[in-house]
Amino acid sequence: MKIKQKVIKHTPTDKVKDLLINMMAGGHGVADINNRVRVDKTIQLTFGRRVFAEQSTISGTLNACTEKNVLELAGVSITLNQIHKLAQAFQVNWPHFAPNEMCLILGEI
Repeated sequence: MKIKQKVIKHTPTDKVKDLLINMMAGGHGVADINNRVRVDKTIQLTFGRRVFAEQSTISGTLNACTEKNVLELAGVSITLNQIHKLAQAFQVNWPHFAPNEMCLILGEI
């Protein structure tokens, strides 16, 4: 995924990944990032991040997305939703369902 945006601390792709990880961790939107995953070192380490991007910078990245980027995100969202449904079907504790597989999916972005 290529998003045209200047990189200061986090790449645009890392910011999108942070948003998706926040959603997997139960966040309902960008506003939850600072109080959910940004303060949770376990989640950060699980996904190989030292620190997550701040919610305002993630919001700026979403504003910079093109129509193509939105379609790419929709595809990832569908895949994550399918994994979530499988986890529920097999009564696996979500969001702790196979973090290594989540990293592979997010690596596709």
